[in-house]
Amino acid sequence: MKKSYNAGEKPGRDLLHRPVQWLFGLDELVHMLVALMLVAIALSILVYTVMSFKTFDIHSLLKTVNMVLLVLIVMEILWPVLAVLKKEPFTLNPFIYVCIISSIRRILIVEAEMSIGSYDHQAYAMEMGISVGTILVMIIVHYIYNRGYVLEKRCGLPPDDEKQE
Repeated sequence: MKKSYNAGEKPGRDLLHRPVQWLFGLDELVHMLVALMLVAIALSILVYTVMSFKTFDIHSLLKTVNMVLLVLIVMEILWPVLAVLKKEPFTLNPFIYVCIISSIRRILIVEAEMSIGSYDHQAYAMEMGISVGTILVMIIVHYIYNRGYVLEKRCGLPPDDEKQE
């Protein structure tokens, strides 16, 4: 007996349905594993930081601040992964935050190295300029990006996933 197809249905649809579902399930599994790994990495960094903090000197404090900011970066990377698992729309905000945190982290490290006298003045000025410039650009990007999102909501435009249909 020959199977009949609806007017809008393509003949190969049934053949592809099961592998596509399998791939979506695999995608969710990989995202869950990535999320768990990111949390494990953040916890490992925190434990390492606590264990390595032995003396109360400038180098230990500098290393602690550096590692705590690294944990913040790892946790910000976790947000897009969780958004995918919750089937939420993609947003650039976590990546903008990572860029800002990374730049602030670098400024703190360079400032600390400069204060203890182990940094070249010309390299210091260049790194500070690049880091501050990056922060300013990311703040502008963040404002424009979120302003566009607010305007889209205010105008009653459908979200990006509904526009494609």
